[in-house]
Amino acid sequence: MSLHEAIVAVVAGLFGFSALLFLLLDLFAIAPRQSHLRWSLFVAQLAIVAALMVPPLLGNPWVMVAGALLLARGLYELWRLCRSTESPLGWRCGMAAAFLTAQVGLTVTLIRGPDGFAHLMWIYMFTEMFDMGGYLVGKWRGRRYPFPRLSPHKSLEGMVGGLLAALMLAVPVNIWLYHRPWDGVLQQGVVILLAALAGDLATSYLKRRAGCKDFAPVSRHHGGVLDIYDALLMASPVYLLMLWLA
Repeated sequence: MSLHEAIVAVVAGLFGFSALLFLLLDLFAIAPRQSHLRWSLFVAQLAIVAALMVPPLLGNPWVMVAGALLLARGLYELWRLCRSTESPLGWRCGMAAAFLTAQVGLTVTLIRGPDGFAHLMWIYMFTEMFDMGGYLVGKWRGRRYPFPRLSPHKSLEGMVGGLLAALMLAVPVNIWLYHRPWDGVLQQGVVILLAALAGDLATSYLKRRAGCKDFAPVSRHHGGVLDIYDALLMASPVYLLMLWLA
């Protein structure tokens, strides 16, 4: 089994396990009021991951098409955000330039040789587990909030929990799929997560300055593309820089 096939198998297995769990919850009428919300979020998350995984598997032309669509949607969301606030022209141009740089970094990471897809999923694994672990630990034990103006619900305990969750996931994934040196895994993991946190805080700052909760939403239960991929967009050029410097 190739690395690409193994990654797809892991992702498919995770979604299959989640679907089976939700079916069992429905079968035994556990939290029935949450059933519709569970399945709605499941379908939305499946679409988000598919949009990220399918173009690289189809090849470079489709990567460029997907990158162009993501770029167009992101610029549209930035334009909508700028319309809602009286921001200086330089500030608006700076936002667009930062997003363009991040988008180019993501696209180049994808098409960087035969392992572009593996690089993408390596970054996505860290950022997704950081978000998920941070959310769960923050809800459970969140007490200290170091960024009250930028992201008032992001707790220090949640960030530490997200960091540990991402690094713990990296252990079996690296053993089974990637086989990378452990010092490199830890270094890359910490740098990727710091970049992901910076991306999250940067988008939160933009939204708070504009006085809105989310960018223009793409689905009922998610915000805009920049809400969904904010951490990934910031982490990609940083990860690409690490590859170039290695």
